[in-house]
Amino acid sequence: MNSSRNTSDNFQEKLQEIMESVDIAEYISQYVDLKKSGASYKGLCPFHDERTPSFYVTPEKKLFHCFGCGAAGNVIGFAMKYNNLDFIDALKMLCERYNIVFEQQQRPKYYNDIIEIHKDLLVYSKDVFYSSKGKKASEYMKKRDFSKKVLENFEVGYFPEKFDLSFLKRKYSKTSLLASGLFYEYSSSLHFKFAGRLSIPIRDNMGNVVAFSGRALDDNIKPKYINSPTTDIFEKRKLLYNMYQAKGAMKKEGTALVVEGYFDVMRCSEAGIKNVVSPMGTSFTKNQASLLKRYCDDVLLVFDGDIAGKKAAFRSLDVFLEINFSPQVVFLPEHDDPDSFIKGKGKSNFLKLLSGRDDLFVSYAKNLSRYATTYQKKVKILDKLKKILMKINNPYLKDEYFSQISKIFQINEETFRKDVEFSSLRNIIKKSGSNKKRLTYLCEENFLACLFKLPEDVIDSLLEDLNEHYFNDENSKKIYKKIVDVLQNGDIMHVLLNDSEVGEIISHILINDFGEEDPYQVAIKNKKQLRYNYLHKIKRTKIDELNRFKNDPVKTEELLSSLNNILSELKNLKSSVLEV
Repeated sequence: MNSSRNTSDNFQEKLQEIMESVDIAEYISQYVDLKKSGASYKGLCPFHDERTPSFYVTPEKKLFHCFGCGAAGNVIGFAMKYNNLDFIDALKMLCERYNIVFEQQQRPKYYNDIIEIHKDLLVYSKDVFYSSKGKKASEYMKKRDFSKKVLENFEVGYFPEKFDLSFLKRKYSKTSLLASGLFYEYSSSLHFKFAGRLSIPIRDNMGNVVAFSGRALDDNIKPKYINSPTTDIFEKRKLLYNMYQAKGAMKKEGTALVVEGYFDVMRCSEAGIKNVVSPMGTSFTKNQASLLKRYCDDVLLVFDGDIAGKKAAFRSLDVFLEINFSPQVVFLPEHDDPDSFIKGKGKSNFLKLLSGRDDLFVSYAKNLSRYATTYQKKVKILDKLKKILMKINNPYLKDEYFSQISKIFQINEETFRKDVEFSSLRNIIKKSGSNKKRLTYLCEENFLACLFKLPEDVIDSLLEDLNEHYFNDENSKKIYKKIVDVLQNGDIMHVLLNDSEVGEIISHILINDFGEEDPYQVAIKNKKQLRYNYLHKIKRTKIDELNRFKNDPVKTEELLSSLNNILSELKNLKSSVLEV
C-alpha cells in the first residue's frame, strides 16, 4: 500500500516533542492524587465515581488506563477527555503549559490575507471613531459614560455608513475580502456588513483580531448587534470576548467572571475587575468552558436576573459538569446587567453582590423546587437532577450535592444517594459489557499493537496484502480501516490514540507487553494467524457452497480446486503460526 505523505515533518516532530517532553504521571497528578504502585501509579478515576482506586498511569508506556470505566489513552487523550478539547486544542494547551512552540501547519489559502484585512480595518475604525465622521459614535459612548481610557483599551471604533472600499481593494483580491466574512456581494459589487455601526474588535487567544461585532447606534435598528460569521480564522463557539486580555488576571485571581455582554466586560474592566469575559451572543459551549479551565480554578457566572438570564445560566450547567467543572452564579436584580448595576450603584455594591454567589447546580435545584408542588412532580424533578449527578466525578463535590438537594427537597439523603449510585453502576456495567467482545481475537489485537511500534514504511509492507475481511472483531476491523485512512492522508499513527471512536480501544490494546520480542517478528507471526483464521472462514464457506451445488459438476469442480488450494495453504501456515 503506497501512502501519500502530506503531513509536514515539522508537525510530526512537534507531536513527538510533546510525547517526549511531558511526563504523563506528573501531568495527570495535577488532577488526580496518584500513589506509586510498582512500575505504575494509581488513584481514583476522574472520569467516574469510585471509592477504590482503579485508575493507573504507566510512565514507561506513556499511557493511563482505568479498569473501572475503561477510560484510557496517552497524555493528549487525557487532556482531551478531562478538559473536553479536540485534538488540536489539547496539543495547543500542552504546548502552552510546557513552553513548546506550536504552529499548526497547512493554514487555509487566504489565512494571512484575512488576518491583515482585520488589522487594516481595526486601524481604520479607530481613526474614524476619533474623527468628525465618528462623532455620532463617540457621543454615543460618552452618553454611556465610558472613559476614553477604556475605549482605547478595548479599541472601540466606528465604521461610517458611506464606507469606501478602495483602500482595501488596492491590497486584497475580491476572493480574500469575501473569505474574511466581513463583506457580501450584491449586483456585482462588494458591500461592507458593518457600515454605520460601532466597532468592537474580537481577538483570539493569541491576540490576533479575528472578528468584529457591530453595534447599532439606534436601538430601533434591528438586529442591535451583528457579528462576524464563522471563517477560516474565527469560530465564536471556541472563543470568549476579552479572553486574550483577561487570562493573566484569571491566573492571578484563580477565578473568571463570565458576563453576558461586551459593555458588561468593559464596565467591569473600567471598575478594576480585569478577570472578566463574555460569550458572543450564543449559548455557552464546551470549548469556552474548557478554555476557562486552562486558566483558573473557579468560574463565576454573573447573569441578568430575568427569565432569559436564568435560562442561559442553567443551560450552561451540563457543559461545565461534563468537563468536571462546578461554576458558581450570581443573578443580578431584574432589569439590571453589570454595566447598569456598576454605573448606578458602584463597584463596592457590585462586589458585595458577588459575595452572595451560589453554586450553579444548587441554584438550579432551588429554582426547580418551586415547581415540585405535587409528589409526582417532585419525583420527575429528582429524576432530572439524578441524571446530572451521574455526570459528576468528584466524590467530595457529589457528597455536598447529595446533602444540599436532600435538604432542598426534604427527602432521605441515603435513599437518594443509593438510587443515583445504583443507576451509575448500571451504566458502567453496560459500558464494560460492550467491550468484552474485543478480547475474542487476541492475534488481531497483538498485530495492531505492533503497528504502533514500527516505522511507517514497515507498516505499509505489513498491510500491503491485508484487507478488512481478515478481521473478525468489529473493533479491530474499525481500527484497521482507520489506520489505513491515517496513513493514506499522510498523518501520524498516534493521532488515533485520541480518536473519539477507537482511541480508548487502542489504548487498551497497547497495554499488552511483548517483553523483549521484536515487534516486527510478533507482527509477522500474528499476520500469519490472521491469514490462517481468514482461510478457515473461507474454507467453511466453500464447504457450504459444495453442499449447495453438489448437482452442478462444473461448479463442484471449481469449488474443489479452490478448496484444495486453501487446504494446502492452511497446511503450510500451520507449522509457522503462533498459538494464541
